[in-house]
Amino acid sequence: MSAYDWIDDRGRGRRFLDPLRETGDGPRFARGRDYADQGRVTAVTISPGAVRAVVGGSRPYTVTVHQPTVSHKVLMSAMRAIGADPYLRETLLAGEPAPEVEEILDVHGAVLFPDHLHALRTRCTCPDRGDPCKHVAAVLFTLADTFDQDPLALLNWRGADDHVLAALAVDSGDAADPDGTAPGEPGPLSVDLEPLVELTADFWTGAEPPPVPSAAAYDPLPHWDAGPPPVVAALGHLYTALRERPAPPGETRSRTATAPPGETVQDVESARDVETAPRGDAGPRGGPAPLGEPTRADDTARS
Repeated sequence: MSAYDWIDDRGRGRRFLDPLRETGDGPRFARGRDYADQGRVTAVTISPGAVRAVVGGSRPYTVTVHQPTVSHKVLMSAMRAIGADPYLRETLLAGEPAPEVEEILDVHGAVLFPDHLHALRTRCTCPDRGDPCKHVAAVLFTLADTFDQDPLALLNWRGADDHVLAALAVDSGDAADPDGTAPGEPGPLSVDLEPLVELTADFWTGAEPPPVPSAAAYDPLPHWDAGPPPVVAALGHLYTALRERPAPPGETRSRTATAPPGETVQDVESARDVETAPRGDAGPRGGPAPLGEPTRADDTARS
């Protein structure tokens, strides 16, 4: 295939499809075009050497299209040559390759388009034995549209996987680098690294890790050197207030007293007895008798 055939004005889609239509069943290609225009081709997957799709007819049919891939060595060489020119690399990645991109592919022998329908190996799960059947033809039309929009899809089908496309970022070394180093010479940022596969024997050369101490229960009390935290005193007042509030009708409340900080339990109970004693009853032990009642001193005087 000449460079002129590569870069004519028919577009990638027609350059792919025209030889197939010329060597295949015309009426079935016409039906396939209708199917493609109706959007019946779905789930298209393109990988190196194979295309798979589902075509809706009286029922869904699975179609596969195979073509032998271009040599990995040829594609790598072509990608490095394209990557050596930033302009050509960017036009290819942008989906609008310059004519020089196609010329480089052709010079390196990367033939991307089949020249006959029999260069492809097609298969469909439908019962039609046409060459091709309308379902295969629909997939071929869909591929033509895809290749028009995305030249990298065409390269991928012909064998340019991610590893090959990564070679676009590698300078071919045909010219000196911008820093002035000659081709093949290490630049100022070059690093001499040994392949990791050669370092597997001594990958880990460190000492044994230190033993892990056994887990122990955490006791916060030893850390309270300055006494309990303020929240303890605050909660003490709160609990005292809750105990001292009046009990609802029908309930009795415990007489156990809790002394606030600075007071004793006896002080709290004595104060409670004074507050709750009925009028006319004797006061707390040692306290004055109610008015109008004799005291122990009066009894002694009478006797």
